[in-house]
Amino acid sequence: MQPIVLLTDFGLSDPYVGQMKAVLHTLVPDAPVLDLSHGVPPHGVMQAAFFLAASARYYPAGTLFVAVVDPGVGTGRPLLYAESAGRFFLAPDNGLLTCVLEQDARIFRLESTAQQTAFACVRCASLKPATEQYHADAHPMQTVPPSATFHGRDIFAPLAAMLRRGPATGLPAHPVRPEDITTPDWNRARGSSSRLEATVMHVDRFGNLLLNASAEQWLPVVDAWQKRTGSAAGVVMRHENHPPVMLHVVETYALLPHLTDSVPARVTVSDRVTVSNRVTASNGVTVSAGSPAGLLASSQGYLEIACNCRPASQVLGLRTGSNIILTPAENSHA
Repeated sequence: MQPIVLLTDFGLSDPYVGQMKAVLHTLVPDAPVLDLSHGVPPHGVMQAAFFLAASARYYPAGTLFVAVVDPGVGTGRPLLYAESAGRFFLAPDNGLLTCVLEQDARIFRLESTAQQTAFACVRCASLKPATEQYHADAHPMQTVPPSATFHGRDIFAPLAAMLRRGPATGLPAHPVRPEDITTPDWNRARGSSSRLEATVMHVDRFGNLLLNASAEQWLPVVDAWQKRTGSAAGVVMRHENHPPVMLHVVETYALLPHLTDSVPARVTVSDRVTVSNRVTASNGVTVSAGSPAGLLASSQGYLEIACNCRPASQVLGLRTGSNIILTPAENSHA
């Protein structure tokens, strides 16, 4: 049986993750249950969407992802069950799936009601158990009403068990188009051949800034800027009312200048950005010694802004949800 993968904002200091796993183990004891992350910030739908989109391809085809970052728990918000690129997803309809679903995804909308839970448990009970020790009638959720504040345990887990043990035929749901589900503004970067508008979707533990811009789509655009303006020019980042900041375009963190006492922790440049005080990095690429931040393709498939051994979030004053604009820089004649 293919795995069930959990993604939540529950953390590990409370019993919530363990209770979800208890329900899954009771209903589908033969299904491996893996953890993608339970460290999503509370109510961090955007970060959860990033985690899911960046990670899904590393799991085998047939994997069922159960994503529970659900600020609307207990309300009439619907649930989504989707299939995309050979993998399956169960999540609230709050934008969490918009980054991971491909255009040809099959999407179904479910209503999050107590009847769904009862249906899931009855459906599980009607299936042949995977082991002799499996007794569906022993599951407490058949007699205890579901909590209005913990759908992860009481609705998502039994639905996931039902979906894992058999086909979704008979599931009370109706198909919807990708454009009909909740789609926040941050789901994709937007831009043109001379401008990229992006959002910081996640700040990792190193302070690196992960953008909502696909590296596969946007790195060729940035490379074209480099060819047009010169390899030393980098790109210019603008954020709200802050002065523009130069970003070097590099392949890895170690090619960026080290922040030392001679380099300020926060670096800004004038509106007409030029590169001066240039040095040559170890790979032969000429960069500016005066700016510590860089733009690169992250390991997660998205563009990333980082510094060398320093948190770019602090150096640049950016956080999750910050909106930025990237444009080509002027070439240097210094």
